Amino acid sequence: MADQAKELERAFRALKQALKAANIEALEQDAFGTSRELTGIMEQLARLQAHAVSLYTGAPALAPTAPAPALSEDATYPRFFRTGSTLYKEGLRQDGESIYVQKVDRSAFEEIFRSITGQNRRFKPAKLIKEGAHPSYQVYILLNVMQEAGLVENPERGVYRLTPQAKQYDPPGFWKAIEERTAH
Repeated sequence: MADQAKELERAFRALKQALKAANIEALEQDAFGTSRELTGIMEQLARLQAHAVSLYTGAPALAPTAPAPALSEDATYPRFFRTGSTLYKEGLRQDGESIYVQKVDRSAFEEIFRSITGQNRRFKPAKLIKEGAHPSYQVYILLNVMQEAGLVENPERGVYRLTPQAKQYDPPGFWKAIEERTAH
């Protein structure tokens, strides 16, 4: 029985890796509906794995988890997460029911982060956008995620201020601090 349980674990692990790779590919191709479906399948697989292994080991299966809320239920936006070498921002559209997604690759993330943390205590994003080589939405994604992390404040419209915590991070350190997941 122990050999069968180990074989079952290996099979589930291989399936999870294949689904994770497919999910990352879907995100990279902006196929967010497919990504959500793959995430649901991965959640179901985790529950099935726990149940199947418990049959062989006698250990109790994990309690089933509740399904993720629908986009319009109890969801807060924007949401930030990274997958592979891409930072994603999900935001709620004006219709209040659908989401949009924007992304920043890691090299742009690091360049923009250095640019922001190299500013004086108070600065205007318009200056960064004018001087930089990145689209304005990417600058604002970084400002949003940094604001959520407490590294910048927005004391008045069009003006941001670095907090003392901003100097505690370098680009790779802040990258690692952002939640990594295969999908939302």
